[in-house]
Amino acid sequence: MALPNMEVKVIEQAKVSPPPGSVPKTSLPLTFFDMPWLLNCNHMQRVYFYEFPHPTNHFLETLLPSLKNSLSLTLQHFFPLAGNLVCPPPPAKPNILFTDGDSVSLTVAQSTADFHFLSANHLLPVRAFDPFVPKFSPTRLEDGTRVEPLLAVQVTVFPNFGICIAVQRNHAGSDGRAFHHFMKSWALLSKTGGDLARLDRELRLPSHDRAAIKDQYGLELEILNEWWSLGSTSKDEDERRVRDGRTIHNIRSTFPLSQVQMERLKQWVAKQLANDKSSSSFHMSSFISTCALIWVCLAKSVERNSAFNTDRKRGIPRSTPIKMTSLTTSPL
Repeated sequence: MALPNMEVKVIEQAKVSPPPGSVPKTSLPLTFFDMPWLLNCNHMQRVYFYEFPHPTNHFLETLLPSLKNSLSLTLQHFFPLAGNLVCPPPPAKPNILFTDGDSVSLTVAQSTADFHFLSANHLLPVRAFDPFVPKFSPTRLEDGTRVEPLLAVQVTVFPNFGICIAVQRNHAGSDGRAFHHFMKSWALLSKTGGDLARLDRELRLPSHDRAAIKDQYGLELEILNEWWSLGSTSKDEDERRVRDGRTIHNIRSTFPLSQVQMERLKQWVAKQLANDKSSSSFHMSSFISTCALIWVCLAKSVERNSAFNTDRKRGIPRSTPIKMTSLTTSPL
């Protein structure tokens, strides 16, 4: 599938920090929930589209200052995202280090691409969003210690149509729930003009207390030993470039499921289970129903591939990340 016109012009490159003096120098250890992401592809990308039927100058003069100010206020409470992932040589452990003045890279750009084409729920080249996703600053090596940023943001204006806020983050610095908390907090502060009291009241401020997570089974050391055994400072970036090259011809699409469709799906699955005497009853959540639908569709799609049909016993693997911190002794 060919890529449509995706011309992007950079208007501004900025650095956004928490308000000066608002956060002391802080070092946070990684927990055993964070450390597995040192071993895997840990750069996550998210793209958000918003209607904004105004010219670029209007955005630069009105909305952009508010976005910058609210981002700064948000980083005061989510300061690890403005810091760096510090990976020293063994036996020292990796950690997140924030120093006063650390910042998040903010790119402001303008695009002539079709806003409605990009934000619609239809087939798109998997690389279609690449021009709107910010690039991380290169990893630094300081006396054998690898230093990596944790968050980069890009805001792209589609004049008279809308804006796209795209982020790239390091999963070792924040999981999905924590980052969603950050984005909701940024949105609320932007909407309310920086009302921190309302933020604490409606969303609650984040906790950075790593001591609340107990490693009862020594998982941290196991993960660290595996990570240290890799012993490469450039392997992650090299592998990421290889993976990016493999996806150039792939496509993606979004398939919204309404509440009515979801209920019909649950009822159909429940009926099938009721007719199967070997199955046991369980709670049919929306998550389980959606995963089952995706898996069945994937199986039907793969089965049509003649190469697959030569090996009928081959399985179709699927993995789903889950939130484990809620299962700790003191849920986070």
